[in-house]
Amino acid sequence: MAERAEPEHALEAMVASYLSDRHVEHPESGCTLATLGTETARQSPAVRRAATRQIASFARLLAQHMPGGAEEAENGERALAALSSMIGALVIARIVDDPGLSRAVRAAAARAVAGDGAVPGGAGRAS
Repeated sequence: MAERAEPEHALEAMVASYLSDRHVEHPESGCTLATLGTETARQSPAVRRAATRQIASFARLLAQHMPGGAEEAENGERALAALSSMIGALVIARIVDDPGLSRAVRAAAARAVAGDGAVPGGAGRAS
């Protein structure tokens, strides 16, 4: 993922990995936010607190890899928007029964978050 990518491509690598076919096809080993997000909202305060820490941590990681890094004032907001887009795209990609639409949703989110270099392999534009 990002740790294996060149620093200037870390965000693209993170987004491509998160929105990959493998992540869509294996929810049991992926992001709990995309798998259990709506259920987590109905859980105990302790579970919601843990989810909040996970979300904040993921957003900070994204912000660090955006142009200007975490110090850039707008990157906190951009990171939250990116995180929301990525999780939403993964949820939608898992819901739909059309593989082409699943790929198109993920490709659109990847481009919006980090540009063409972030588009997961095999994902393309909607036809």
